[in-house]
Amino acid sequence: MISEPAVPGSLTATQYPGPVVTLQFAKSAGHVDRYDVTLEPGTRTGSATNPQNGGLPSVEFPALTPGTFYTVTIVAVITGPNVESEPSHGEFRVKANSSGKVDSLSVRDTGSRWVEASWQKPLRPNGAMTGYVVVALVSSTQQCASAITFRCGDCTNSMTEQNATLTSLRCGTPSIQNTTSAELNSLTTEFTGNLTGLLPDLSYTVRVYPYNAAGEGAVDERNLLTNEEPAEPLQTVTAVPGGVGQLNVTWVPGVRTGDTNYTVTWKEKNSLTSDQFTLVNSITITGYDNQKHQINGLLSYWEYRVSVQASAPLGASDSKTDTARTRSSEPGKLKEVNVIQPNDTAQELRLRVICPEERQRNGEIKSFIYRRELVNGSETKVNHETAASQLL
Repeated sequence: MISEPAVPGSLTATQYPGPVVTLQFAKSAGHVDRYDVTLEPGTRTGSATNPQNGGLPSVEFPALTPGTFYTVTIVAVITGPNVESEPSHGEFRVKANSSGKVDSLSVRDTGSRWVEASWQKPLRPNGAMTGYVVVALVSSTQQCASAITFRCGDCTNSMTEQNATLTSLRCGTPSIQNTTSAELNSLTTEFTGNLTGLLPDLSYTVRVYPYNAAGEGAVDERNLLTNEEPAEPLQTVTAVPGGVGQLNVTWVPGVRTGDTNYTVTWKEKNSLTSDQFTLVNSITITGYDNQKHQINGLLSYWEYRVSVQASAPLGASDSKTDTARTRSSEPGKLKEVNVIQPNDTAQELRLRVICPEERQRNGEIKSFIYRRELVNGSETKVNHETAASQLL
């Protein structure tokens, strides 16, 4: 009577790279014709023999699932009488590979300053999922604008790579959304994240990074343009004198909310003593980045009120105003000059002078200079300066 073979030895390792796994185990003592090997889950079977070179018996299993634990049962067999040994039991894990990209990624604009991203577990997870990182990048600069971390609270393997990803994108501190291993590894769970703090009418790239025990997986992304808003109020408007008859106007706008134009309007003071202003003209400046204008053809040393209003397709802002005075220049022509001889003698002459019209004074007139010429052959010339207050 043939006795049953000795029990096979244990596996040489408890973790293998996949998806093709070659199991090795210690052989049974004594004669054995073959080994029957069974894996669970999936009830996969294979067989091995003792190598002639004295090495360890081995059996190959293709297409195992990365990140999965398997139990193995090994039985030694003598084929003639078909006698089996007591089974040997063991366990091993297939190392996780990087995950494939998420499934069914969708991004939609739920407002002008936030977007919603939704997705499902990758079709090729290559292991148990441990979380996701979702980011919104400004498409033109790839600057990170918003980020969310979906963090597993009960996973054995934490998201060891997430900080490296967020730091490399300069996302700052992401918002945290807690989840569970069961939710992360469900085929029916739909994940949703709202990325906030965005700007209107701007193109963004939304990316989703999946994570398993192997770290970061394949990224998937979508592009989206946020909605427009009415124009924001200007932060500042500044008018300063330029050359003669000029004002240089600059302004600082609010956030760009759409295709933006600016209407620049200027009014001049009715008189030197008035507090009323009359409209002179206006002009439209096209383009958000055009934030200055030079007004020409103005009166010298005259007060003007300049206002600027921003407008976008969905509406205009309130206007913002600044008041400035232009530079002085040479005064205009005197309104009146009279020479009066009060009596018949030539010992005295009286001079009557009236300042130029207000709009032609071009500055503060402080004095007058008049010249007397004695035409008697000696061509004597004498200049005199008199304060304006004595002559007005």
